[in-house]
Amino acid sequence: MGKIILCSGRKAEHPFYFKLTNTNVYSIEELCYYIYNNIYLIGDELYQPELADWLINEVKMNEIGIKLKEYIQNKHSMKDIVVSILCSADYYTEDEIIELIKVIDEIALLSPIRRLKLKADKYINYQNYSEAILLYQEIIGNKEAAVFTEEEYGNILHNIAIALLNISSYHEAAEYFESAYLRNKNPESLMQCMYTLILGEDSERKDRFIKEHNISDELMSTIYQKIKDAEEKAIEASSYKEIMKIKELKDAGKGNDYYQKINQMLRELK
Repeated sequence: MGKIILCSGRKAEHPFYFKLTNTNVYSIEELCYYIYNNIYLIGDELYQPELADWLINEVKMNEIGIKLKEYIQNKHSMKDIVVSILCSADYYTEDEIIELIKVIDEIALLSPIRRLKLKADKYINYQNYSEAILLYQEIIGNKEAAVFTEEEYGNILHNIAIALLNISSYHEAAEYFESAYLRNKNPESLMQCMYTLILGEDSERKDRFIKEHNISDELMSTIYQKIKDAEEKAIEASSYKEIMKIKELKDAGKGNDYYQKINQMLRELK
């Protein structure tokens, strides 16, 4: 759905801010693009009277702004609001809008807990890790989580681990990666768990994990090589200051922050 955003309408002096994704939009075209590409996440934000006011006052689109206010007051469906906004600009074709309507209808047929998972997944994509963890924890604490397969449940635990790496402890993240692997049997969860244990210098848990999951010497060599490649990539980085910053994290005993930097590079090497 990638598009170059060519704005033919008025550009706002003050943007409309979508708090959940930390995104500013400055035109009706940018608003349409945001809605189209975040349909799994968007919801209550479209029901804000401030959005209608922004359309009227900032981009001077009185007709759609007034219509949006009426829709909000009369509690129209999200589909009505989305279609009205998209049709107010010539950014998406009729066929593209029809396809999006189908997606909205499909979302409406999902169970509440599956819709919640889609929202949490989007938060991960936007690196809004705190919100993602809250939603994932709500999911796994709900009896309705029984609808997920073992693999799906394991993937939820994997995503919690990813989020924890960025805001909490790699020790806690390792526990979730291991729990994820036990359910989804995904090599990615296994590899991430090993990266976490090695870079976290948790030798006891690492040795136990290797033994319990019969990890071969060949795979361990691959894992260590990937870590080495990531560290070499840091050394070859264009910014010497950034290199030293990463090194200082390790020297200062800030293993979690050091791991986050290296783990990011490991993902980029794949």
